[in-house]
Amino acid sequence: MISKDRKSTIFFKLLSFIFLNCSISVAFSQEIGDPIIRNYPQKEYNNAPVIFSAIQDNRGIMYFAVEGGVMEFDGINWRNIPFGKETYTYDLAMDKNGKIYVGAIDEFGYLETDKKGNTNYKSLTHLKSDTTLKIGTVWSVKLTSRYVYFQTLDAIYQYSPVDNKIKIFRPDTNGKFIGDFVFKDTYYIRQIAKGLMKILAGLIQL
Repeated sequence: MISKDRKSTIFFKLLSFIFLNCSISVAFSQEIGDPIIRNYPQKEYNNAPVIFSAIQDNRGIMYFAVEGGVMEFDGINWRNIPFGKETYTYDLAMDKNGKIYVGAIDEFGYLETDKKGNTNYKSLTHLKSDTTLKIGTVWSVKLTSRYVYFQTLDAIYQYSPVDNKIKIFRPDTNGKFIGDFVFKDTYYIRQIAKGLMKILAGLIQL
């Protein structure tokens, strides 16, 4: 017959064993999962709290649309890519060659890596033919196989990387552009009070 002291010893050993296994399970569970989530507080990346868009390039480097330009993260270091002026960046899009296009307030362009491996911003706004047209906020950047579309409320800027030219599409009088998308390599945009439209063969049409 097992004594009372012996029973107490067995009980505490069993309890210690269970506690140890639970602790090990919790420790390992912090690294188990797909994907493993790591949160980065604002004070760590040292930029505005709101991130409007995010994209990953072919090298695995992350880019974030934030106040003041674009923020780059290589997995270790954070770096701000300035535009040379104060602005908010709202959208990012990458083409099949890995080039990332940027839409911001009164600004649109793309990111380019120099010979030293540093990423810089290159503006395309100087290509617009109507210099009197104020760009406004570029809310969306969309891609087809031939063109890049920068969408604002008052205009759509169609950029051709091959020709390095921009064509501008305007809404009807008092009209506004909102809610664009690409379907079967065709660009679609909604014009308020008119409906869904598309750009095809150089024309905007219902």
